Amino acid sequence: MKNVLCVCIAAACLLGCSRIDHPIVGKWKTTDDFSGSYSLDEIGWEIDFLPNGTFELLSDDGFRIQTRRTGGFGIEGEILGIEHPSSDHPTVYEVVFDESGNSLNLNGEEFSMNLVRASEPHKELHALPRIPESLEEATDLLISEMSEEDKLFVATRKEDDLIQFHTGWGMGIRNRFGLWSGNNKLLASCGSRWMHPDSASSVIIHSVWEQLRSEQDDSFLSKIEKIHALSDEVELEVSALLGQNFEELTRVINRSIHDLNPEKAEEGDVRFEIDMGEEAKGIQPDLDFLTEESISLSQFLNVVSFRYFARVDYEPNRIVLVARE
Repeated sequence: MKNVLCVCIAAACLLGCSRIDHPIVGKWKTTDDFSGSYSLDEIGWEIDFLPNGTFELLSDDGFRIQTRRTGGFGIEGEILGIEHPSSDHPTVYEVVFDESGNSLNLNGEEFSMNLVRASEPHKELHALPRIPESLEEATDLLISEMSEEDKLFVATRKEDDLIQFHTGWGMGIRNRFGLWSGNNKLLASCGSRWMHPDSASSVIIHSVWEQLRSEQDDSFLSKIEKIHALSDEVELEVSALLGQNFEELTRVINRSIHDLNPEKAEEGDVRFEIDMGEEAKGIQPDLDFLTEESISLSQFLNVVSFRYFARVDYEPNRIVLVARE
């Protein structure tokens, strides 16, 4: 394949063409899984190359949900450049037709694919859920995909802690739901069609959180909120934490909880536990980030869980640091 940089420049120029008369114009669909794709679970593409140099693409992008987007394309000889609105430069493929012109291979730097003329739609792609166009649809779709464990985990977060989902879950929402590529209906439903995708994904996460909390028993939520309040109030002396392994830290934290006020917990004690495996208990965590004399338990757990890829579970009478699978 030609030098990619030169091809990208050439393809970018070609995208300005007003009309394209070429055998690639028309509807195509992939016939098998992508080879070497970064999204190994991606079903494929259904793409329509239009004579005016634009395309319409239906795919799932490895997220098992319909993703529709448009863009421009240019072709010169055996080189095809496809430009997505969210890309800085065209994606370049080497084009190979079979003798009949009804089978097409696109050879790219990231992955290759085989396509055929699309006399019938791609059944697997059309069977996928559609990209949501309203906040309610987005909320319902995300909840339908969650396990009971995940639902409980989200429902027991503090509202202020939802920001923790911004880079992982939030990024998936922004990409899946087309917030970067013009899903104006969903943006408008989240507040404004001109709002930033980051803000829209936060609105969607908050909506999921509210819906999941509405499905919980009030007395259960009341107990969880007391645990949250306690974790904010418990102050840990940094000097008592330094040099301790996780098992020793557990004892220090539990002493601090009980010293604050043992009656704050309903039906007795609130305890802190670690469920990260026996090996983890002997690990001495790096606590160089602790520069103040004291830190709240909630702040401490947020940072430690992030650094050691763990999660914090809140239950009516305990807080547990759990290893993620």
